[in-house]
Amino acid sequence: MQAYGRDAIEDIESGGGRLNRPVGLTLSDPSIQSGREPALRQVPTEVRDAGLTLYGLLQLVWHVAQMNVWHPRMEGSRKPRLVSHFLDKAAGKIRLDRNGRDCLGQRTVFAWSRNTLKKIEAAVEGRSRILLISPLARWREGMDLSEALPLADRQIFSKIWMAKQGQPWEKTQEDFPYALEAWRRGDRVVAAALAHPYPFKRKDEKENSSWSCQVFSLALMPVTDDWIPYANDSERALLAKLREEGRSFTKPLVFDADPSVLFPSMILHDCEATAVMPMEIVNTAGSVPHGFADFRQRYFSNGFGVDSWWAWNLRTLPLHMPDFPPRRKTKPRQAAEAAVEPQQPVGSVATNLPLPSPADPYSGIFF
Repeated sequence: MQAYGRDAIEDIESGGGRLNRPVGLTLSDPSIQSGREPALRQVPTEVRDAGLTLYGLLQLVWHVAQMNVWHPRMEGSRKPRLVSHFLDKAAGKIRLDRNGRDCLGQRTVFAWSRNTLKKIEAAVEGRSRILLISPLARWREGMDLSEALPLADRQIFSKIWMAKQGQPWEKTQEDFPYALEAWRRGDRVVAAALAHPYPFKRKDEKENSSWSCQVFSLALMPVTDDWIPYANDSERALLAKLREEGRSFTKPLVFDADPSVLFPSMILHDCEATAVMPMEIVNTAGSVPHGFADFRQRYFSNGFGVDSWWAWNLRTLPLHMPDFPPRRKTKPRQAAEAAVEPQQPVGSVATNLPLPSPADPYSGIFF
């Protein structure tokens, strides 16, 4: 959690995290800020102490659920309901107080979740807000998020209004232009909304009460069809090629980090030469700070134990992605043992993950 101050987020022994600052789930607290896409953030002029935003909270849930990790054995397993289940379990590992009595999972409503109605009723009874995490409905001509929030799972709420005293549409356009662009071209975009639910007077034919809510803060994050986040077109292209070649990798999440915090774009786990191989996309925008090359070399050498790494330099080769490092070959004995071992059930992220490496600073942060 190098992006945050010391009192913002803590790791806890149970395998999750603890948020030490309010996130606006009680009506007496101000709404959490929506955050901004990584490309729009500025380098701070003072000591770094980033506060947790809604975008960072969404990525934290994704990270704890390990939805940013991919292995070829996961092919076809990430169905929407199963993804919702993993995210719900991950939110249950994030504590909202030092006593550990209140967890984010109790206050978060996920699309296609069986616990949705119970959580909404508890929020209405307790007069509190909820965190709503769901993909947006597929974009159609004329759709925007200025008045209502169209969700892929229409069974959550009958109506979802953007509160007039909440985040204006202009700010959403300013803070998340790439996510909106991805939504309009047909990509999957996940929304995180801080919302206040309330009963809807009408009832359906089965006499079940409907629910509505007002959204006060909104963050957007584009993801692939396998629910892996990306931040720009180059990362989207890199993810597509990694998936096409059947590679095993992790997509590091930047949370609320500013541009001065260095992250690899991807981390390969199946290279022949090393246990982990950082992958970097060198952007074309802006000038390169003095001494950055030496700093980057020390970062990858000390953090990953490698002297060289895969890099795609968009400054010199914007249209040509370099070949990936050779994949590690399975030894004959390992292949024979794998043939007789019972297969793990499809769809279990925990059982299908590559083994964490001590050289990988992104593995084992919450587990």
